[in-house]
Amino acid sequence: MKVYPKYKSSGVELLGEIPSDWVARRLASFGRFSKGSGISKADLIEEGIPTILYGDIYTKYNLKAENIFNFISQELASNSKLIDKGDLLFTGSGETREDIGKCVTYNGDIKVYAGGDIIIFSPKTNNHLFLAYSLSSNYAITVKAMNSRGDIIVHIYASSLRNIYLPIPSLAEQQQIVNFLDYKTGECDRFISNRQKQIELLNEQKAAIINKAVTKGINPNAKMKPSGIEWIGDIPEHWELWKLKNLLQAKLKYGANEAAEIDDPNLPRYIRITDFDDDGRLRDDTFKSLPFDVAKEYFLKDGDILFARSGATVGKTMIFENYFGNACFAGYLIMARCNPNKILSRFLYYYTKTPSYENWKTMIFIENTIQNIGADKYSLLPIAVPSVEDQQSIIDFIKKETSKVETLISKYQKQIELMQEYRTALISQAVTGKIDVRDWKPPTK
Repeated sequence: MKVYPKYKSSGVELLGEIPSDWVARRLASFGRFSKGSGISKADLIEEGIPTILYGDIYTKYNLKAENIFNFISQELASNSKLIDKGDLLFTGSGETREDIGKCVTYNGDIKVYAGGDIIIFSPKTNNHLFLAYSLSSNYAITVKAMNSRGDIIVHIYASSLRNIYLPIPSLAEQQQIVNFLDYKTGECDRFISNRQKQIELLNEQKAAIINKAVTKGINPNAKMKPSGIEWIGDIPEHWELWKLKNLLQAKLKYGANEAAEIDDPNLPRYIRITDFDDDGRLRDDTFKSLPFDVAKEYFLKDGDILFARSGATVGKTMIFENYFGNACFAGYLIMARCNPNKILSRFLYYYTKTPSYENWKTMIFIENTIQNIGADKYSLLPIAVPSVEDQQSIIDFIKKETSKVETLISKYQKQIELMQEYRTALISQAVTGKIDVRDWKPPTK
């Protein structure tokens, strides 16, 4: 795309040059800040007064908050902060510096109230959609990350957001940039949504393969018998039902209660819940470490299984394998070390991906009334297992049958990542004046 005919220095090092008729101004100069109230998930009801929680900004909205998913009582709303159409909403806390201060704009017409940890900015004159795009650019993300605070939980405050300099064109040009970006990001979002739906279907296919093989075996002619547990159902006749504690080399073990403050690749890696994805793989971008003398009591061995014991990820599992170097694990995780003469680590890991495991978790939550599973409960997890030789055959079968599915999932995930990068880059180029879209028109149908 074409560029502007003339540029000038913005006066802001990170921002660089901007079009000659644009101005760089502090965010605080064209609006006012306020704060949401302490509305939490515990305050939500099925029907009532609409509210937006800070977690919704991360998980439910991209740039525009229009549909409302949560509600509170009229009594709570009377003491809460009302959001106006056109207000910008920032997340005041989060898990990473890259995500902190995510910005959306409320674009709905009904009265909505803001939950805690939401920073509200009410613009006076500028186009609120243009500002939301600007504050979602690579430049703004970098500035917000630089001004964030904290490690395990990252925070940003209005005092930092107010000093972000944004390049501002005329109102007419702001609207033209919004029109361009709405159209282009809409194309990106539709592509991403389509790929996500395809991934969901592939994951369902993969889960079905794992579930059938791990709970019923791979011999379609095998005789079955009742397991004695309703939510497990029938199992192959030669399989045996065991409690997890009887399949392990040692008792389940809790991890280290240490803060993740060190980032030294020469020290043992400190694995936390946030360090592994839904497929049980370690993420590369969340590395933290512990001193050797602290970590040595919690060292992991190849094949160890980690269970999350509380919070939103309770029950999530990871298999520790093929890792070069020392690693230990955090206190919100529980480690199981399999007895290879009774159960193979990969077989146990696959079992934690089945509906039987999910049904067991649900039963535990009903009994405890809170989402927390300690070692005492995990130790009683019932598992139907065949011989070790049959377990290996099942593992080999699953790997073979899911390999093509995983290859396609990986391909689609990469396409999504590239499209997301393109989307962010396009926003950044348009709102900082690196491309000139003043003459752009949407294609005619």
